[in-house]
Amino acid sequence: MMRKLFFILFILLILTTIKSNAQYFQNLSVGNGLSQPSVMAIGQDTLGRMWFGTREGLNVYDGGKIKYYKGEVDNGKDGKLWIGNSISSIVSENLVDGNKVYFNVSSI
Repeated sequence: MMRKLFFILFILLILTTIKSNAQYFQNLSVGNGLSQPSVMAIGQDTLGRMWFGTREGLNVYDGGKIKYYKGEVDNGKDGKLWIGNSISSIVSENLVDGNKVYFNVSSI
């Protein structure tokens, strides 16, 4: 009996000394500016921005607003280059000279 009591007190002591960090979480939706409700990939860069890949393009959330990139980019004097919309994976790479974000796109 005494052993059980010491064990319970020991567990309670451990649980009270563990530092807990509160995490803030916000739901993002089409109403907040997300291009589509189905998110296929998520990544985060060193600045803390969240990158969401959907079937309709790439969305970047900076903590306040969402910026949306559709499947074409400016190709200089040649006009627009179609790269596709459906983002299937996002990878962030932390480098000495800056942060790089890579994403895999298919044109379905």
